[in-house]
Amino acid sequence: MRSKKFGVLVLAASVACGGSACSVISVGGPPELARPADAADSMTKPFQRMVATSPQADWTPTQTVQGLLAAMASFDDVEQKILREYLTPEAKRAWKPGDSFTVVEDNPTVNQVKEGMVQIEATQIAIIHDDGWYEPKKEKRTLQVPVAKTKEGYRVSRLDNGLMLLTAADVRRAYAQADIYFLSGSGSLDDTRAIPVVDHVWLPVNPRRSLAETIVDRLLEGPSESLEGAVSTAFEGISLDRIDPGDETVVVRLEGQFKTQPAPVQALTRQLQWSLRELTKGRTIEVRLNGEPFYESSPLTIVPRQTETWLRSPESKVYFVQNGQLMWLGKDGASSAIPGPVGQLGEIYKEPAITGSPGPREGDQAEYVAALKNDGRSVWISRLAGDAQWEEAIKGTDLTAPSWNWNGTLWTVDRVDERTSYVLRYDMSALDQPVTRIAAPELNGKQVKAFKVARDGTRVAAIVADGEGVSVMVGVITGDKLDHFQTLWSAEEIKDLAWSDSEHLLALVGSGRTISEIDISNGTVRQLPGTDKRITSITALNDRLVAGTEADEKGGGKVLELTQDKWVDTKAPEGALYLTFPLD
Repeated sequence: MRSKKFGVLVLAASVACGGSACSVISVGGPPELARPADAADSMTKPFQRMVATSPQADWTPTQTVQGLLAAMASFDDVEQKILREYLTPEAKRAWKPGDSFTVVEDNPTVNQVKEGMVQIEATQIAIIHDDGWYEPKKEKRTLQVPVAKTKEGYRVSRLDNGLMLLTAADVRRAYAQADIYFLSGSGSLDDTRAIPVVDHVWLPVNPRRSLAETIVDRLLEGPSESLEGAVSTAFEGISLDRIDPGDETVVVRLEGQFKTQPAPVQALTRQLQWSLRELTKGRTIEVRLNGEPFYESSPLTIVPRQTETWLRSPESKVYFVQNGQLMWLGKDGASSAIPGPVGQLGEIYKEPAITGSPGPREGDQAEYVAALKNDGRSVWISRLAGDAQWEEAIKGTDLTAPSWNWNGTLWTVDRVDERTSYVLRYDMSALDQPVTRIAAPELNGKQVKAFKVARDGTRVAAIVADGEGVSVMVGVITGDKLDHFQTLWSAEEIKDLAWSDSEHLLALVGSGRTISEIDISNGTVRQLPGTDKRITSITALNDRLVAGTEADEKGGGKVLELTQDKWVDTKAPEGALYLTFPLD
């Protein structure tokens, strides 16, 4: 079972701030902003500590409930002693705190609605789980809090078990956001091609640990619930003693014995460097184990930028189809045709997907292309080479456009009817039964309109429709199952979807053809500049966003690229269709 050290009981009950820069705020009433002390270096984080105030005898029922909410934001009250002072004896005995926090928008409304009853009205925006997973979940909340008059003043006579509320301002004051990294796929420690998968977590700032130590503590706990079963870690059996910051070298002191033997050095090197790269600021990391050098005769050092190539980013090349010919467009606007039979899609194939370079097979640099047959009933693949021939890979009834994973598996969804969709995976390395139906219970009863595997090879995104409308859902690949789906956003119409990186999705929306960016780590959505009502499709890779337009009075559609908030014509041949970056 995962340790609860990052849940409600996280901070030591001490007024001293230890090694972290902090300021102290009383939370008996509305918190006042205070100037935090300067951080010692980039390994720490300035923050404001919230100290709870006991309820007062002359407070009204409304003030009492406001004080209760403020006490929930005090992490120094480790055992909720001050919080419990707001409860009647019966409520104290009955109430049990939860392991997660409900985050609401600032300034919830607190009013006495009748004698003995106070009502809290708030907009919930997320849940922060005990493992740091920030789960976006927006809804209106109305809570009834009964209060009773006692000889000490008003007290809360009943509080729902597990109820712990924080405002967005509380979270900003007391939490730090961090990106920790794991390896794509379960059991993939020895796979040199494995891609880093980011786990964006929110961590309560611990006054007795530096931010770097808090991050590594959390890294060693393993992935959050949102990635459970989908990634691997090198640190099983390992804990952190401390981190010694230095001007040139940061010393990470580990304790324990690695479960995997010999110790997975390459994997732990990658995980540590990527998880600490924002804090180490170009410094070398030295890893020590049980107070000794990592190796018997030498230290383990991780030099800056040592694992830059670990993130396999495909070549920034846009592919498209023009008059049945598969082509690619370079950054300079020049276009080239793919030679041979594989480049001749004609009227037979559509919606190609490209693996990119290096290819998906270890030791084989060849790229592959997959395409949907025009009738939508089969997906075909071929090496992206002049003499290669097309081969049928997947059969179905009504298939979505294919999507490659970096590991060489090919994904599509078979829409059997309006309420039934089957996720299918083709594995080119499998000798027998290369096509597998992947369980996706959270997609049951929904029609999948589009399906995309992220470039980290772990997350998937889908446009789904049901009786409530059209939504964007994101889940993860856990072996032979898709799991941990979240509905991130809904709109009246979503026409296309593209991953720009492993944390951001782009959606082409409605008749206005606006493009919205969805941050999957916190569910925030922002509209990108440069609306163009001609746009019919999008594809993206990191900071590049390319769109195809519908045909106009002058002929075929154009290929546009968003540059400095404006759509610029790439000068690609008119009539371009099915634009795609590799692994999109």
